[in-house]
Amino acid sequence: MKTLLLILVLSFAAFGQNRLDSIRKIYIDSLGNSDSGVLIREKLRARLINSGRFEVVEAKENADAVLTGAASVDKSQSGSISSDGQGRVSGREGAVYSENGVLRLLIPQTQSTVWIYEYKRGSSLKGFIPMSGLFSNPSASGRFADKAVKQLLKDAGWKKKK
Repeated sequence: MKTLLLILVLSFAAFGQNRLDSIRKIYIDSLGNSDSGVLIREKLRARLINSGRFEVVEAKENADAVLTGAASVDKSQSGSISSDGQGRVSGREGAVYSENGVLRLLIPQTQSTVWIYEYKRGSSLKGFIPMSGLFSNPSASGRFADKAVKQLLKDAGWKKKK
């Protein structure tokens, strides 16, 4: 029974791999209406194009597959104030970024899903600086896009030619 299950799992994985091998043109559908969803969509577009493996098309009917799902980056403020006991007070402020999403690659003709990617980076503390300093925004949207495309390329067996 275990052998049969293993054969089925490996067959399904090989079938999914073959499906990814045949995909060249991808249409990126909406990932939500939030500003961060729109930004992640555009960063995915840039990274897919730069990979050299995929062509990103502007119309679903021209695509071998559609990348769809939901993605966002949430930001919350955090800070602290402390005293040294001698009348001096200092403070720090920053932002906590939490990016998450689920992406699916599906074949438009059959509406079958051939690849799924789920990402959640929980509450990573970024940008803690003295209150008097300047705040620099880390690219959580870029991190999400980088991880997703890296995983898709790996799952598609892509090795960039040097």
